[in-house]
Amino acid sequence: MQAIVLCGGRGERLMPLTARTPAPLLRIAGKEVILYQLSQLEKSNISEITLALGYGGDKIKSFFSAIDKNLSEISFSECEAIGTATAIEKAYNKLDDNFIVIEGNCVFDCDIKSLINYHNDKNSLCTLLVRKADNDNENAFVKVDDNGKVCGILSQTSNHTVAYDKALSGICIVNKKVFDEIPFVNGLDFVNDILPKIISDCGEVYALEKEFDYHKILTPYEFISCQGKILYKNRDKIISKTDSNFNGVTILPPCYIGKNVTIESGTVIEKGAVIDDDAVIKQRSRINGGYVGKNAVLKPMCEIEKAVICQNVCLEKGVKCGEYSVVGESSHIGENSEISSVSKVWAERKIQSNTIVNEKYFTGNFKQGHIDEDGWYTICDTKNTVLSALKLGQAVASAFNIGDKIVIGYTAEQNAVYMHNALKSGLAAGGIDVLDVGECTLTQLMYSSFFCNAEAGIFIKVNTHCAMNIFAKNGILLERQTELDVEKAYENESFRTCDFSDYGVSMNSEGAKLAYESYIKTYCNRKFAKLNCEIRAYDKATAGLSDRIFRPLNSLNGERIVFHISDDGKKCSAYSDLTGNVSWEKLSALGIYIAFEKKLPVAVPVTYPTSADTLAENSNGRLYRFYNCSCGKMDLSARRIAQRADNLFMRDGVVLCAMICAYINDYGLSFNEVLKMVPDIYSTQRFVSFSGDYSKIFKAIREKNDDGNEGAVVRDKNSKAVVRPLKNGNGIMIFAESKSCEMAAELCDNLSEKIKRLQTP
Repeated sequence: MQAIVLCGGRGERLMPLTARTPAPLLRIAGKEVILYQLSQLEKSNISEITLALGYGGDKIKSFFSAIDKNLSEISFSECEAIGTATAIEKAYNKLDDNFIVIEGNCVFDCDIKSLINYHNDKNSLCTLLVRKADNDNENAFVKVDDNGKVCGILSQTSNHTVAYDKALSGICIVNKKVFDEIPFVNGLDFVNDILPKIISDCGEVYALEKEFDYHKILTPYEFISCQGKILYKNRDKIISKTDSNFNGVTILPPCYIGKNVTIESGTVIEKGAVIDDDAVIKQRSRINGGYVGKNAVLKPMCEIEKAVICQNVCLEKGVKCGEYSVVGESSHIGENSEISSVSKVWAERKIQSNTIVNEKYFTGNFKQGHIDEDGWYTICDTKNTVLSALKLGQAVASAFNIGDKIVIGYTAEQNAVYMHNALKSGLAAGGIDVLDVGECTLTQLMYSSFFCNAEAGIFIKVNTHCAMNIFAKNGILLERQTELDVEKAYENESFRTCDFSDYGVSMNSEGAKLAYESYIKTYCNRKFAKLNCEIRAYDKATAGLSDRIFRPLNSLNGERIVFHISDDGKKCSAYSDLTGNVSWEKLSALGIYIAFEKKLPVAVPVTYPTSADTLAENSNGRLYRFYNCSCGKMDLSARRIAQRADNLFMRDGVVLCAMICAYINDYGLSFNEVLKMVPDIYSTQRFVSFSGDYSKIFKAIREKNDDGNEGAVVRDKNSKAVVRPLKNGNGIMIFAESKSCEMAAELCDNLSEKIKRLQTP
């Protein structure tokens, strides 16, 4: 019998654990959830397995291509559409008459053979594996008669009654006849929508009750709970993959310690804790039943109380994380901060020192930070955010010349208006002419900076804290010296003072948003002949604009392509039934190819894959590269090219979509045909925690022909990596690329290990 594992869900309640990692790849006691499931299927001699992919599908495929897993066959079924019913229907043609369905976010230990035998004996359309319901937190309940037949199902726990005393386990067997009886419509859920219809319309649904270890992982609490229950099977053991006795460290079993872990003296590791591979725990820290992810660094005297610390996180000295709190991947938490119980810090966020992160907001006194890798300056002091916005406006003004123009805009949140007005006042007081675009998206403001010929732009975003994105014309990063001038002026409050006659003026520039829309329409200026384009976006403004532009142009019977715009609007990915998921790197390379065909020059960051160089060589195109953190005039020509409107597609997902759709329409090609015009290059990146003198590291790995402006460049026969320090001085980023994801990951891992060895005294 074959099996299908549903791996496509976003894991919304698990966020931010799943913000960068799909739920099947979460690690429980040193092993990915999906590997627990495959191990159980192997025990039952089930080797033909289909993984139904959706969210994070590329990462799951990359994971399996990088490991040596002795399975006779693993296949993938990619389904962009929402709903587990659609995922099952998508794999329909690959499956036997009877097949097993397993939800991808559970860990279990049971004999599936008995379920198969029971299903065959009953000649059932669908057979459910159930357990006795022992709490109200189960996903769904069923009512079963004396013959084992299911006569009712409740998916809402609020309606739980005594009669519905069996809980679904997320494992069942389905007969293909179900597809003849019930339509598996896009967006439907198998448990909530399809199962009730099978029970009411067909009736041939049975349940086998068994008592077995089963853990469904829907929330951070259930993640920690599952981890603890698995460890307690080895009640008296310390499972350690690191060859060290950890002198001066107190370790209480059961716990798990992964490969290459460093734990310094005075640290206490209490029952139920997991320290994953390559983690570093500094002196006198305490971890009680929590999880510390891969490559995470805990500085001295940190306290983890059943919290989840995701991979690549850095906790500075004295950080405390309460029960079932989560710190997302690659985040950085400042000294003496506290993450309160059940609170969450999203992936790739920086929290300033002495900050308290509550369930609803950040608060605390701290020293202001810096402009980060993407140009964001975060204000976490909720008591004085308006004053901070005013000061930041004065600091930015002091870094520019009197009479320079800066465009500003803000998101739809109510409090953003106050930050916007304060920022505008600070800029004007420093002699800057303010071009006020009003409520807009980041990409609209980026185009406005070009349209209004402004020197810079500032975009204000307010949620639990206030963040401002500061950028040069057309959305590229400011030169690093300008950023340093802003940071220094803010920290020292050394603002330029002006006479009233030199104050800047504020001008209403909301018309720039219409110019942005008109610019996109220059690409899509006639109806699509054989194309049905759908744009999906995170914010209403981008979704509405896309709908106005693309929907009237669509051919409803044309090839359907779904573009997904990133949450900041700068990137996009795509999906079609023929191509599957297509990454931003592939789409932007296609945009470069189209620009070269039009004889336009293109500027890309030095970290952009070498597919751009291949395209330039093959097309006789003019390609320029600029530094992500420019420190001089060496890349001045490239930066000027990047600031042109025809280069906006490298930083605007909607413009890139319009560019690609127009090209497909103009040449009458299919999406798959145009994708073949650009080479496949796979890229990945790593964060390595580090503070100190970078010169030793870069001297050891830098090539002779590397100028050193961006850090260091490393090449081998098939791969290339750019290694550069983060602006805050607390880490190094490695950007690697190769002809396969395995080679790119290998180069990243090798460089990470080398850097760690070089910085060890």
